[in-house]
Amino acid sequence: APGSVVLDLWLVGCLFAASWCLSVLLNTFESARAEIYPFKGERIAVEAITKFVGVFAAGTGILPQFVLWAVFTWWARGGISVLLFCCILMSVEVVPVLRDAQQPRDVERRASVRELIDILRKP
Repeated sequence: APGSVVLDLWLVGCLFAASWCLSVLLNTFESARAEIYPFKGERIAVEAITKFVGVFAAGTGILPQFVLWAVFTWWARGGISVLLFCCILMSVEVVPVLRDAQQPRDVERRASVRELIDILRKP
């Protein structure tokens, strides 16, 4: 196709920008984790939750692309847009969780998984 070079360059540019943004986000998160969660037990729990969130995020990013490559209809695009909008709304939950994580904690007290889940349910 005559415009395939332009599309290829656009794809390379988008992939490069997305890779750079991902590396900046991951480096920022890794460097801030020790400061936000000063105790080893908290960091272990956060790392475990991060793995599950990473799998969910990878699925949320890859599966809609596969669906759109296979079925590029108006209904598929609308449904995926609604799904991604809901994922963005769910990500807003992080703000109060990080605000709570910055509170001082006692060294002897360990956070349980139930407590971590309760933190996610707080408004």
